[in-house]
Order: sequence, then C-alpha cells, then structure tokens
Amino acid sequence: MVVNELQLALIGLGAAAVIGVWGYNKWQERKHFKLAEKVFKGQQPDVLMDDDPDATLVDVPAPAMDAPPAQPVGRVEPVFAETREELVAERIEPVIPASEAEDEAPLAPSVTTRRPAAPIEPALPPKAEPPVLTEAPAELADPGIEWVARIDCANAFATNEILAAQQSLAQHLAKPLSWAGCHDISHEWRPIGIGESGRFRRLRACLQLADRQGPVSDADLTTFEQGVQSLAQQFQAQMELPSREAIQEQAIALDDFCAGVDMQVAVHVVHAQGGEMRGSKLLGVAQASGLEWWPDGRFHNPEPDSGVSLSNLGGAAFDRDGLSGQTTAGVTFWFDVPCAANGPAAFDRLVTLARQFATALEGALVDDQRNPLGEPMIAAIRKRIAELQQAMAAHQIPAGGRRAQRLFR
Repeated sequence: MVVNELQLALIGLGAAAVIGVWGYNKWQERKHFKLAEKVFKGQQPDVLMDDDPDATLVDVPAPAMDAPPAQPVGRVEPVFAETREELVAERIEPVIPASEAEDEAPLAPSVTTRRPAAPIEPALPPKAEPPVLTEAPAELADPGIEWVARIDCANAFATNEILAAQQSLAQHLAKPLSWAGCHDISHEWRPIGIGESGRFRRLRACLQLADRQGPVSDADLTTFEQGVQSLAQQFQAQMELPSREAIQEQAIALDDFCAGVDMQVAVHVVHAQGGEMRGSKLLGVAQASGLEWWPDGRFHNPEPDSGVSLSNLGGAAFDRDGLSGQTTAGVTFWFDVPCAANGPAAFDRLVTLARQFATALEGALVDDQRNPLGEPMIAAIRKRIAELQQAMAAHQIPAGGRRAQRLFR
C-alpha cells in the first residue's frame, strides 16, 4: 500500500490534535488543583478521623419526638467560585444555640436550617368576671312567710315605672305587698318603694301569707297571681311563681301556728281602796319610768325588745294634753309575747314596773277578774311565756325577730 504525502499530513495533524487535547486537559486539571489548594489552604480538622483532643465537636440536638419532620432542603447545584469568600457567602447561615450565643463562643458553621419562630402574641388582659347572680335576701323576699314571684326582665326599668305598674295591684290586696329589685349597676338587692332610685331588671314581688287578721284570702291570691302575670307581660319578662295550691296550704298552716303562740299578757294596777287615780300623778310616774306617750293613746317603753306598753283601764286612750286634769280607775300593762326577744326577762321588767306604779299610786296588782296577782301566778305566766317562745324558735320564727314583727302586727 503506497502512502502519499496527503495521507501523511492528515495522520500528523490527527496526532497533533490528540496531543493538544491531552495537554489542554492536563493544563486545566493543574489549574483547578492549584485553585482548590488556594481556596482550602490551612489545616481543617477531621472530627471523625483525627485524634486531636482539642478538636471541637458540634452536637446537633436530636429533634423532639413530638416535633414535626424537618422540611427537605431543595437541591443545590454545584458551582465554581474564584474566591473563598464567594463560597462562604453561598453557604446557608449557621444556627447558633441561644445559650452559646450569649457567651459569644465561636462555632463551626452548620448547614442545618430551622423555620422562623412564630411571632409572640401580645398578652390579652383578663376578661372581667360577670357578676354573681345572688338571690334576694330573706329580709326583702321571704318564701317562709310570703308568696314570692321571681320576675327577670330583659331590659332594666326605672323605679317609677315599676311602682306605676304595680300600683293598682297593691290597692286591691288586703295583705301586705312588697317589692325588691337587684340594682342594675351595683347588683345589690334593695327594696323598691317611694324614694328609691335606680334601674332594675331582676324583681321580686312578695305577698305576705298571714297576719293577726288570719291567712291570705283566696281573692288576694287570685289578684296577686293575675297582677304579676300582667306585669311580666308588660315588661316582656320571664316569671316564676310557686304553685298556688301549695301556697294556700302553707298560709293556713302558718296562721294556725301563729294563733297558737299569739299571747298577750295583761297586768292591771287598780286603786287599792277602789278610788280614782289622778292623771297628773300618773303622768309624772310614767315619765319618771322612761315611758313615752305615743299618738295611739298609750305609753310605750322605747327599748326595741321591751314589748311593754301602758294603757288606760278599759282601753280608753290617754289624752296627753288633758291627762293632768283627768282621773282613772286604773291602768293596764301590756306585754306582747311574740314581739319580745327575751320573753321571760321582758315579763320580769313589766312586773317590776307595775309594782312601782302600784306603790306610787296607792294601787295593787290584779288579773282580768280583779283577783290579786300573787307570786305563784306570776311564776306560771313566766313559764308559759318561755314555752311559747321556744316553740316559735323551733319553727324558724324567733320571738322579736323580723318574721315575728311582720306576722304579729
């Protein structure tokens, strides 16, 4: 086979091209090797292979069991950089634990990432607690001696509106009627009457079940029931009213008990010789004893729990202005057993006062049949008073207390 000059030239060019490519590759390899040495020059400890005890190990805490899985980091393409600063700038910022950041201790850069912390919500002020919705106190609404209607209105009403709405109701009742309300601002229970101001949305209408005239009548129960129902409709309110049948039975039982303990003790002082007592002397003794004349024509002891009063024998009223010129056959000392807090002690005071009058007016102590009142009779009366007041206390109607003052009037 004859090789001409053209073929030799082509072979030579091909060999030169191969050698050129190989040489270029070697040159590029050397160039990049030097660049790598320049960028990564200096000793970098191998935390896995080196035995240097001073080498710093960075512990990356394991994620908590309840922590959500870490989000995968997106793919990062490799790039060439001309300087070490460019490579460092392209790395992800390291995470520095707070405890070590405070000490400003140097840390090796970490490639772990964390999600930004959730913003701290500002603390809200505590909510104001709603007022406690207490029930009306017994001195304003007493289910033990009253038929109590609970009326709760959606809106608050002024005192004059409430009084106007129930005015016609009170006029048709023989037994006492009272109203109580919970003040819309102070949330205090108050009696609702003339002179009271404010607005109320919780109302209590109270009809007394008995007094010394007997139990509440069927007509009064009907009037009260219809009246409070009408008022609740007018105020667009919710109303609760105990059973009428049960209330009627309660009223009868209450009156029966009150009649059994309703005792009034009378001790009379008459002239020992059957004569007349001068009014002027009587007035002086009464005033010296601390008794006060009242418009009812009697003298009363002003002490709250005394229960003692002085009247003219036979019941005629004393005229304070004309008493000095009058005469009387005698006087009567009255003692209301249910209305005195300590009955036996109050009775002893009455007897002592009656003896003082008898001495000053030349009189004597007698009973209703004008028989002399001796010590055995006085002791028997004192014992009976104590028994009656014990029975009252057992029925939650203490003598001289709030309930007794209302029932025995």
